[in-house]
Amino acid sequence: MQQNVQEIQGLYGAFSVSERLLQKIWLRQDAAFSGAISRSGKKIEVLHVGRWNHGAGPDFKAAHLRIDGLSVQGDIEVHFYESDWQAHGHHRDANFDQVILHILLFPPKAQIRAAQTLGGRQPECLVLLPLLDGDLEAYASDEALRDLESMQHPDWMGYLLNQSQASCWQQIRTAAQARWQQKVNFARKRLESTNWSEACHQLCLEVLGYRHNRAVMGRFALRYPFAGLRVDSHAAEVWFAAFSQDWVTVGMRPSNQPKLRLQQYQQLLLRSPDWPLALQKILGDCPTFSADLSTRQFRLAAQLAKLMQLIAIELMGATIPRGKLDAIICDAMLPLAEAAELLDAYPYWLHWPHANCPEGILNCVRKTQLTNREYPLSNGMVQGVLAFAMRH
Repeated sequence: MQQNVQEIQGLYGAFSVSERLLQKIWLRQDAAFSGAISRSGKKIEVLHVGRWNHGAGPDFKAAHLRIDGLSVQGDIEVHFYESDWQAHGHHRDANFDQVILHILLFPPKAQIRAAQTLGGRQPECLVLLPLLDGDLEAYASDEALRDLESMQHPDWMGYLLNQSQASCWQQIRTAAQARWQQKVNFARKRLESTNWSEACHQLCLEVLGYRHNRAVMGRFALRYPFAGLRVDSHAAEVWFAAFSQDWVTVGMRPSNQPKLRLQQYQQLLLRSPDWPLALQKILGDCPTFSADLSTRQFRLAAQLAKLMQLIAIELMGATIPRGKLDAIICDAMLPLAEAAELLDAYPYWLHWPHANCPEGILNCVRKTQLTNREYPLSNGMVQGVLAFAMRH
């Protein structure tokens, strides 16, 4: 069955999303479906998601829902837009007569005709986007990683495996550079709306919350701005309680629990109350190097181990675990430094040690034989593989 694919604009630029991903979100109930309210105002309860249909006809067969308390059995169809129903010819196809729920990624426009079956019935309509517990880009990233970790090679992996090592590395590096530029553009927009310290405060917290609690961390940073932020040994408890109804805690690893992340940030502020300005000076003093150096050459020339020690221990006092700190540096601080014109940060971002790297990406790197003595695993390599996967 041919899959519809859309280019979606995310935080760091465009990425590809297929209807299959949306179907998997329904299949896994990886969103707040049960108890959701349809477009007509009816409460939807999911008793059985149905049988995933990989052939012609609705996406899910024989689902069982309770709609406003009434038990209903039938089929489920998933689309990006309301207009896809007619564009795909479902309105004149009897195979879709038993559809009871039409799931859309995006809210329908007022002028678009509602989905209607051949028999003249209008299925209930549910909009997916507000029900997601994270941003869609994170779902797409997770799905790309699942593909990497599966026994079957995704199509794009087969394409890379058929390339020469030099060609493969060049394409991964091109994808990494594009992702870097997207991150810098995002950081630049943030600096257009606030100052360096507030931008560091906001983005650091958002990375600490990634992926399930990034939005909540963002709201926290706005309610508790860096300027005038009061911190004591109980601050994290107060911060956590202020958003007690919003945090996602179920199914998360202990190390990713939001209260722990807030406690780590509290310790950072107690250790280094002016950490954004101190980091600004550290990054501003970094020398410039060519991005054409190999990873080994760059790390030696830039004394990267010494710089990492300076930031992790002397500035932040080991308050944030190393893997998460690397993510903060690569996803937030280095793009901000580039946007603020503190330094040419791309070579640092490219050759910085990778943050906690999903096993799927490690598998891809091993199979494509990207790493060697001159090019050990790096942030740029990880970001490039992920960017390539998300665009293909």
